Amino acid sequence: MIMKKLLSLLIATTMVMVVGTPVQAKSSSRFMLTHFTLKGSEDEHDMRFSYNKQGLVTKIVDHEVVKIGDVTKSTNTYRYTYKKNQLVKRVDQIGSSTTTTTFTYQGKKIIASKPGYTQTLTMKNHKVIKAVSSDLNRTYSYNKKGQLIKATANGKAYKNGYKYDKKGYATAFNWDEGQVLGHFTHKITYKNNLPSVVKQKLNGTQLVMRLYYKKMRVSSSAVKSQQYSFLHMDDPAALYLYNFAWYEL
Repeated sequence: MIMKKLLSLLIATTMVMVVGTPVQAKSSSRFMLTHFTLKGSEDEHDMRFSYNKQGLVTKIVDHEVVKIGDVTKSTNTYRYTYKKNQLVKRVDQIGSSTTTTTFTYQGKKIIASKPGYTQTLTMKNHKVIKAVSSDLNRTYSYNKKGQLIKATANGKAYKNGYKYDKKGYATAFNWDEGQVLGHFTHKITYKNNLPSVVKQKLNGTQLVMRLYYKKMRVSSSAVKSQQYSFLHMDDPAALYLYNFAWYEL
């Protein structure tokens, strides 16, 4: 009888400990993008990334040099606010102008709103498959590996012909939109299995992009998809959510 009471007390105490002790998110170490540079184009960029304790980006500072006519310099700052690790606000300070974009979530849709403009993003597996606004309807198609294979704007394809290396990064693609035309090729140098130097060539013109990392302990599962967006120039989520995409720089 005494043994049964002791056993019951032990079980009850264990249950109280399990129920009463808050579950802490496990942290893990991973390499995080902290510095990005682009040189060789009409615009040059030097961007620095800051993160919170969960490992989600809180600020990107872009030192930009525009080399058209007289050389001009500007510093643009983007700040990010989260609720339960979901992006809910982005504040863009472009020179002396400040714009705030808010994000609301409705099932698989994200509504991005700023003064005078609203865009609806349809998501699947953390990827943008459709972006619709009053004047533009873009769709994005992916293969089974989650790699972009085609992008359309108002029903017309403007990016396709992707080729990927064994690490899953784009080495070539076709682009046909406005002033950006041609077949892009990339030569990628890796460090710690992540892009370190990317040399992009189009019609003899070459851009050089360099990426720098810092090993950090992070606790949010959202970090993985966010970092994927930052490191893959073919991921539209980086552009629509964080206003960061290599091809838009």
